[in-house]
Amino acid sequence: MKMGKLMDIPELLVATLSIEPEGIDGRTAIQKLGYFCSVKLKEEAGYGPDFYGPYSPLIATHIQDLVGMDFIGEKARRTLHGRVMYSYYLTDDGKELARNIKKENPKVYSTIKDVVETCSEVVNNNI
Repeated sequence: MKMGKLMDIPELLVATLSIEPEGIDGRTAIQKLGYFCSVKLKEEAGYGPDFYGPYSPLIATHIQDLVGMDFIGEKARRTLHGRVMYSYYLTDDGKELARNIKKENPKVYSTIKDVVETCSEVVNNNI
Protein backbone atom coordinates (compact mmCIF):
# COMPACT_ATOMS: atom_id res chain seq x y z
CA MET A 1 0.00 0.00 0.00
CA LYS A 2 1.56 3.25 -1.12
CA MET A 3 1.58 6.26 1.15
CA GLY A 4 2.12 8.39 -1.90
CA LYS A 5 4.96 9.26 -4.21
CA LEU A 6 7.74 9.34 -1.61
CA MET A 7 7.70 6.11 0.40
CA ASP A 8 5.39 3.23 1.24
CA ILE A 9 4.29 2.30 4.76
CA PRO A 10 6.61 -0.71 5.27
CA GLU A 11 9.59 1.44 4.24
CA LEU A 12 8.46 4.19 6.62
CA LEU A 13 8.30 1.69 9.50
CA VAL A 14 11.69 0.16 8.74
CA ALA A 15 13.28 3.60 8.37
CA THR A 16 11.70 4.74 11.64
CA LEU A 17 12.98 1.71 13.54
CA SER A 18 16.45 2.08 12.03
CA ILE A 19 16.87 5.44 13.77
CA GLU A 20 16.50 3.81 17.21
CA PRO A 21 19.06 0.95 17.30
CA GLU A 22 17.68 -0.41 20.60
CA GLY A 23 14.16 -0.46 19.16
CA ILE A 24 10.97 1.32 20.12
CA ASP A 25 8.78 0.38 23.06
CA GLY A 26 5.06 0.38 22.48
CA ARG A 27 2.65 0.13 19.61
CA THR A 28 1.31 3.55 20.51
CA ALA A 29 4.77 5.09 20.21
CA ILE A 30 5.21 3.61 16.72
CA GLN A 31 1.75 4.83 15.72
CA LYS A 32 2.59 8.36 16.86
CA LEU A 33 5.99 8.37 15.19
CA GLY A 34 4.36 7.15 11.97
CA TYR A 35 1.78 9.90 12.28
CA PHE A 36 4.36 12.65 12.77
CA CYS A 37 6.45 11.32 9.87
CA SER A 38 3.43 11.11 7.55
CA VAL A 39 2.40 14.68 8.44
CA LYS A 40 5.94 15.99 7.92
CA LEU A 41 6.18 14.15 4.59
CA LYS A 42 2.65 15.26 3.62
CA GLU A 43 1.70 11.65 2.93
CA GLU A 44 -1.54 9.81 3.64
CA ALA A 45 -1.19 6.80 5.92
CA GLY A 46 -4.82 6.20 6.92
CA TYR A 47 -4.72 7.94 10.31
CA GLY A 48 -7.81 8.77 12.31
CA PRO A 49 -8.53 9.67 15.93
CA ASP A 50 -8.32 6.95 18.58
CA PHE A 51 -8.31 6.69 22.37
CA TYR A 52 -4.51 7.12 22.66
CA GLY A 53 -4.09 9.55 19.79
CA PRO A 54 -3.78 9.13 16.03
CA TYR A 55 -4.14 5.53 14.85
CA SER A 56 -3.70 3.92 11.45
CA PRO A 57 -4.93 0.38 10.84
CA LEU A 58 -2.53 0.33 7.86
CA ILE A 59 0.44 0.96 10.16
CA ALA A 60 -0.74 -1.77 12.56
CA THR A 61 -1.20 -4.28 9.73
CA HIS A 62 2.17 -3.53 8.15
CA ILE A 63 3.97 -3.86 11.48
CA GLN A 64 2.56 -7.37 11.87
CA ASP A 65 3.38 -8.20 8.25
CA LEU A 66 7.00 -7.08 8.74
CA VAL A 67 7.22 -9.14 11.94
CA GLY A 68 5.88 -12.14 10.02
CA MET A 69 8.45 -11.64 7.25
CA ASP A 70 11.24 -11.32 9.86
CA PHE A 71 12.25 -7.76 9.01
CA ILE A 72 11.06 -6.55 12.41
CA GLY A 73 11.42 -8.38 15.71
CA GLU A 74 8.76 -8.17 18.40
CA LYS A 75 9.21 -8.68 22.15
CA ALA A 76 6.37 -8.76 24.66
CA ARG A 77 6.67 -8.11 28.37
CA ARG A 78 4.24 -7.54 31.23
CA THR A 79 4.08 -4.08 32.78
CA LEU A 80 3.60 -3.36 36.48
CA HIS A 81 -0.12 -2.98 35.79
CA GLY A 82 -0.38 -6.42 34.17
CA ARG A 83 -0.66 -5.08 30.63
CA VAL A 84 1.49 -6.27 27.75
CA MET A 85 4.09 -3.89 26.28
CA TYR A 86 5.39 -4.73 22.82
CA SER A 87 8.84 -3.61 21.72
CA TYR A 88 9.94 -3.55 18.11
CA TYR A 89 13.42 -3.65 16.60
CA LEU A 90 15.01 -4.41 13.24
CA THR A 91 16.33 -7.89 12.53
CA ASP A 92 19.47 -8.33 10.45
CA ASP A 93 17.32 -8.48 7.30
CA GLY A 94 15.50 -5.35 8.45
CA LYS A 95 18.80 -3.55 8.95
CA GLU A 96 19.85 -4.44 5.41
CA LEU A 97 16.51 -3.18 4.10
CA ALA A 98 16.98 0.06 6.09
CA ARG A 99 20.39 0.62 4.50
CA ASN A 100 18.79 0.25 1.05
CA ILE A 101 15.97 2.65 1.96
CA LYS A 102 18.47 5.23 3.21
CA LYS A 103 20.49 4.89 -0.01
CA GLU A 104 17.46 5.09 -2.33
CA ASN A 105 15.55 7.85 -0.50
CA PRO A 106 18.13 9.98 1.36
CA LYS A 107 15.95 13.11 1.64
CA VAL A 108 12.91 11.22 2.91
CA TYR A 109 15.09 9.16 5.26
CA SER A 110 16.61 12.38 6.61
CA THR A 111 13.12 13.77 7.32
CA ILE A 112 12.13 10.60 9.18
CA LYS A 113 15.40 10.72 11.12
CA ASP A 114 14.71 14.33 12.15
CA VAL A 115 11.21 13.44 13.38
CA VAL A 116 12.34 10.38 15.35
CA GLU A 117 15.33 12.17 16.87
CA THR A 118 13.18 15.16 17.86
CA CYS A 119 10.63 12.88 19.55
CA SER A 120 13.43 11.05 21.30
CA GLU A 121 15.01 14.29 22.53
CA VAL A 122 11.76 15.89 23.66
CA VAL A 123 9.95 12.94 25.29
CA ASN A 124 12.31 9.96 24.91
CA ASN A 125 9.64 8.37 22.63
CA ASN A 126 7.47 7.97 25.71
CA ILE A 127 3.79 7.97 24.87
